[in-house]
Amino acid sequence: MKRKKGEQAKPGRFVIKLTTKGDKRRMPKKITKRQLQVPFREKGLLTVDAFIRYCDEYGIKTDRAELEYFEEEALLLPAVRVYLGVVPYKRVLADFKGDGQEEWRYIFKNSLSTIKKKFRVKKVDRRTYYSYGALSMGGEAWFASYKKRGMVAYPARRKFRPWKDYDVKEHDYTTNWRQLENAAEALYSRLQMYLLPLIHNQRRLLLKNDALFGPEEEWVRRGERVRGIFDKERTAEPLRRIVWRHNKFFGLLVDIENLWDRHCRDLDQQICKEVREEVEEGRGDPEEIAADVLKEWRHQRTPLDEYLTDDAEALLRKHGFSRKEVESWRFAFLGYGTLILKRPLVKKYLMKLDDADLMASEDPYRLYGLINWFIRLCGGRYLGIKEAIMRFPGRFCPYCGGPIPKPKRNQVSCGREECKREHKLKLQRDGYRSGKYS
Repeated sequence: MKRKKGEQAKPGRFVIKLTTKGDKRRMPKKITKRQLQVPFREKGLLTVDAFIRYCDEYGIKTDRAELEYFEEEALLLPAVRVYLGVVPYKRVLADFKGDGQEEWRYIFKNSLSTIKKKFRVKKVDRRTYYSYGALSMGGEAWFASYKKRGMVAYPARRKFRPWKDYDVKEHDYTTNWRQLENAAEALYSRLQMYLLPLIHNQRRLLLKNDALFGPEEEWVRRGERVRGIFDKERTAEPLRRIVWRHNKFFGLLVDIENLWDRHCRDLDQQICKEVREEVEEGRGDPEEIAADVLKEWRHQRTPLDEYLTDDAEALLRKHGFSRKEVESWRFAFLGYGTLILKRPLVKKYLMKLDDADLMASEDPYRLYGLINWFIRLCGGRYLGIKEAIMRFPGRFCPYCGGPIPKPKRNQVSCGREECKREHKLKLQRDGYRSGKYS
């Protein structure tokens, strides 16, 4: 069919347009703070302390001071910041323990009448005291509840403020509620853990010890050269590009997880329907029937998730990724798993494990499994977790985090132009640090 004059050609099944206006894959000339908003799922959010512990589980060290610095530099921004609100209290003197000993306690203002009926209240302070609320992340609609009340802010859209402005513990139980109105908790996405090693790798400025033993003037001269190169060429902008590129894939990954949840819900509904019909006919135990139904379905030639193929391909087009690119991205998560880090023991552990066991054990394997499932929906090659672990190249680009499937001798970067340029600058900095160019 001929195109009309001026009409753009439609892309093929897995061909992504790279030059047309509005292309989702085109990287902006300059990354703005708003463009660094990380995609997230509510169930994958963690408080700052929980995020630090989560990173520590996978051998990645960080702390509150570093995370605050990265937010100030607009490198790793919290996914959201939830305001805790202000809760009014009354101070009451009563015998709460029933032993004749009276004590002052703070109670919710709206529960004062109940306390008076339950305990012998001697005195009630006339003043109203205020405290900040507790973050409640339970239930499926907890985030929507906070958002509906206007208690959710996105750091990517706001000017940076020091974290001490949000920490109001010293003003707890105050009579001035305005001291507590900024109380908030920053929340990070679990996916942001994979960005920390990339940022750490490029933010360390290590000086060779040999410069320390030279004259004072030589130390100052070399230090100024190193700082000049670092400030001029190693600004935060290249790092923001790395974060932006990863966030683009995180957006696809969030949609893959949602698609998986939808498939699981559909599967549960079908199983429940068949089990209910079998039970009504009195054919046996519900659990045994459900197991038989699953076993029967697995032997069918048609995959149970085939109806999601069109939706999967639509997600590729929506986020601007090719199937081949997604196949490469799955290795970026695989490398954080325990069985990769402890490679000599891999065969012993893998003998009696299947992909379902591995997906249930650690988040990196769960993400790899989800991407694997998505690739199969799109018609790509399914590479099981066990097989991938045994074939894992073990080499990643230190600049973008992507895998190097077949590294050449002495190859450091993945070969992309941006990464080669970053590596060239690093060699220049290392030369100045060692005194090579002095």
